[in-house]
Amino acid sequence: MDMSTKLDDLDNSIVYRIREYAEFFNRFKHVFLFGSILESNRVSNDIDVLVIYEEYSYKIMDDLGIFINELEKETGIIIDATVLSVEEEEETEFLERIKPRYLKLK
Repeated sequence: MDMSTKLDDLDNSIVYRIREYAEFFNRFKHVFLFGSILESNRVSNDIDVLVIYEEYSYKIMDDLGIFINELEKETGIIIDATVLSVEEEEETEFLERIKPRYLKLK
């Protein structure tokens, strides 16, 4: 698959594909999809994912690594993950800055 991909070119299944990996979301408080992948009229060369966790653990990072690797293999698109604690998200107001251009997956 071409690295520059429109959402329509992914046969509108990218959200479905991500949700197939929901088992890896269990350790995360919230998971969001954001960025150009959500805009059907834009070309996207990556998939932006925001992961918010309550308490850091190495298992969280292991699950995130597996999720990223599997999704990149399946889609052929680079996954750009932003990983923040609940406190970091509140301090940076990350969701507020990207509002309303995100999709909550968990």
